[in-house]
Amino acid sequence: MGCKLTHRLDCECRLLLRIGLAQSNLHEIDSLVAVVPNPELPTYSPHWSPAAIASHFVPRQASHNAVVTRPHASGTVLERVRLSPRSGWIAINAMVEEAEELLKVVYQVWTHASGVEQFGSSSICWCVLGSYCE
Repeated sequence: MGCKLTHRLDCECRLLLRIGLAQSNLHEIDSLVAVVPNPELPTYSPHWSPAAIASHFVPRQASHNAVVTRPHASGTVLERVRLSPRSGWIAINAMVEEAEELLKVVYQVWTHASGVEQFGSSSICWCVLGSYCE
């Protein structure tokens, strides 16, 4: 048995959206990886630390600004927008109405024959089993 569309997701619910930012310098990965295992090169074997890798591939400030200004422009309070410690993700604690405006979607709830509810939109599949509201 499948799921049946039952109703629109309550606009007063909160969703935690996580948006991954595009990393910088990805075009260098092949050349950087190729020099470590080659004993013919002076760069042989000095492996990078996790901090050096994170620092080299950290998303550009422009990516961060583009993602942060969009929720603010759609009415999301900036205090509910957080950057991850390594700057690769932005988390937004948004009301359903704010998330719909930000992502240009409508969230709806589907109910499985077992009674388990899931929510999502027609363009993005966000599925949460069980309770979905705070």
